[in-house]
Amino acid sequence: MMAPTTHPAPRLGPPPPAQPMPPAQPMPRPARQRAEGSGATSPQPRREPGGLAVEGVAKSYREGFVRPRLARALRPVSARFGQGEVIGVVGPNGAGKSTLLKILSGVLPPDTGRVMLDGLPVASQALRRRVGYVSDHAAPYPKLTVRENILLRASLHGVPRAVAAARCEALLESYCLAELQHRAADALSTGENQKLRLAGALIHEPAVLVLDEPTTGLDMVAACELFETIVQLAGKGQTLVLCSHAAQEIERVCNSLLVLRAGSVVFRGACADLGSGASFEAALLGLLRGVAA
Repeated sequence: MMAPTTHPAPRLGPPPPAQPMPPAQPMPRPARQRAEGSGATSPQPRREPGGLAVEGVAKSYREGFVRPRLARALRPVSARFGQGEVIGVVGPNGAGKSTLLKILSGVLPPDTGRVMLDGLPVASQALRRRVGYVSDHAAPYPKLTVRENILLRASLHGVPRAVAAARCEALLESYCLAELQHRAADALSTGENQKLRLAGALIHEPAVLVLDEPTTGLDMVAACELFETIVQLAGKGQTLVLCSHAAQEIERVCNSLLVLRAGSVVFRGACADLGSGASFEAALLGLLRGVAA
């Protein structure tokens, strides 16, 4: 016979301590709530309303050689420009107008702040292609012909060749440059060069057009044609920023006004708020001088 199997007697004593339960995992919060509550970057960035927005933009330059110092050209500026709006930027010499326009067009980076177009930064290459810039500082290439300059600008902005050729023909006709299209830029008059700058700035059909004293060198007929172009572009929904020293030009084509003095904004509002005619000029002159109109 097989011996019966024996089992060890159970040990007496206190029961083993109970194992602690794992802590309950918190329910995940929605992505938007998590981003706002914890400070993390949301995967879906908030888009600002359409148009051009300037947020706390400032710029300083270093001047002097023996004892260099920073000269503030533009103090923090914030403003919003809507689609189809024509904004006049006015100020005395050294007020920061050209600096602001260069920053708006993406030519010059700000020290602080940012410029947004339709909720995205203008500093990006894709957004810079949606901005046109007309200025004496953006001169055409002197040895290229009128036509070559315009087509080069189109290529730099990524316009397809066939589209660029058609737009170039239209711009040559619109600005009376067709007969000069094979002439080198350095053989043009001051007014003709200004027309070429404008045609080059429009070849890619920008959403924003920045004009730094665009009537410089233009005769009366060409200036009137430019004003008509500005009105037409605004009617198509383009945002235009115009810098000028002539009060009559500002009142004629602008519906909004941004007045700078010593790098700071001293007025931002509708041109109608300053009156019309002589009263507009008097009120504007008072703002530029820093006295009550």
